[in-house]
This record gives sequence, C-alpha cells and structure tokens, in this order.
Amino acid sequence: MMRTFSFFGSKTSVLLLALDGEHAAACARIHRESFAHPWSGADFESMLSARETISDGLMDSRDHSLQGMILTRVIGTEGEILTVALTKSARYKGNGALLIEHHLSRLTATGVQRLFLEVAYDNTPAVKLYLKQGFVEVGRRSGYYGSGGGPAADAIVMARDL
Repeated sequence: MMRTFSFFGSKTSVLLLALDGEHAAACARIHRESFAHPWSGADFESMLSARETISDGLMDSRDHSLQGMILTRVIGTEGEILTVALTKSARYKGNGALLIEHHLSRLTATGVQRLFLEVAYDNTPAVKLYLKQGFVEVGRRSGYYGSGGGPAADAIVMARDL
C-alpha cells in the first residue's frame, strides 16, 4: 500500500505506507525526537502488531528512512489517534497534512466513522494542523501531560466525523 507524492513541482517525494512491527525502532526514534515522554521500541512493536491498530508512515523516497508516523486504535466504528509525529527535518513542509489525509482515507475505508485525539493545548502547530484537518475541540483534560518538573499541560480532546 505505497503511494508516491511530489510537492509543488519539487523533485522531493515521499512514500506513504502501512507500518508493521519492523518499523518499531524507527517509530521510537521519531517519538523520542518529538515528545518529552517517548514510547519505547517495545511499545511500538506491541502497538504496530495489535489487530486494532491501523498505522501509516511517511518515508523519504530517496533513502527510504521513516520521516513520520501515525497510529490509530480502532474499536468498532470509532478510532483514537494514539500518536502522530514527524522528524524535525520533515516538519513544516506539508508532510503532516499529507500523512493525516492518507490515514483518514484508510480509516474511512475500514468503516471508521468518528475519530478522536488528544493534543497538548500548548502544541500550537499540532492544534492548527488538526483544526485544518476538520477536527474540533470536544473537551479538555486538565493537567494531562506531565512536563518533566514544570506544570502539567492540559490536553485538548478533539474529534472529527469521517
């Protein structure tokens, strides 16, 4: 399930593909680069091999290195995005939107009708991206994200119908 995309006439292209347990270490590396409390390779291996997980990756078409990932747990007709992360070099280039749009298409094809996610209220780039993708705030979780010694950040709970 690999598709190639080119951006705005540039020669740079990425591959979008379904992830599996073999991608666990690369997912953990990206998660470590993106979050204060990263998940381990074993965590990713478990999630990627779980029946209820649908996951997609964004790969550099030149060196085939994983540049981003999104994992969703699906139960019935609802899904919860567990994580979305991109390498620092892949950010602010439209890759996040591309990855999410591809993932939403896959989720729709499997029968998911409503999708949820949580995001730190102060993660402005992510909040803006999710709003552009049609998610709306449906709640908050006070002090949900620990910050390694500082005050905990609230989580915005967002949802979108597919």
